[in-house]
Amino acid sequence: MVHVLNDIREGKLTKVNVDNISNLPKGLKGYYQRHWRMMRAEDEAHFDKYQEPVICILAAVREPVTIEHLQKWTELNPRRIKDVIDEWREFLNLDDSGDELLYRIYHASFQDFLKEEVGLVKYHEKIAITALRKIPGFLKDETKG
Repeated sequence: MVHVLNDIREGKLTKVNVDNISNLPKGLKGYYQRHWRMMRAEDEAHFDKYQEPVICILAAVREPVTIEHLQKWTELNPRRIKDVIDEWREFLNLDDSGDELLYRIYHASFQDFLKEEVGLVKYHEKIAITALRKIPGFLKDETKG
């Protein structure tokens, strides 16, 4: 309900896009589905290239991480990652208690939604491959065929 009220206050839910109270999202999963579709519909290319990878990596890692970590796993420009963090702020926690800013998914139910609806296997693989590349000779150089 908190998310729905925030969306109404911010003008994301209006009479134009919700013509009947029964069309409001039902439960957290319904809210997540609606928000995920809405964000994708705004700019599908931007969503696919930047938003989905950053958000799904955060869901896969399940712990607070830096933008530097996200950059290594997504291979995206740190500025683009920061933009995604700003765009998805309501779903993220920021920990600024240490030397570096750390980001994580706010609620485990959103991580579960992403695991079920989007699938996180390829994002777990990206994290694992990044770690394995640090071991000399462990992964064959993919550019040498």
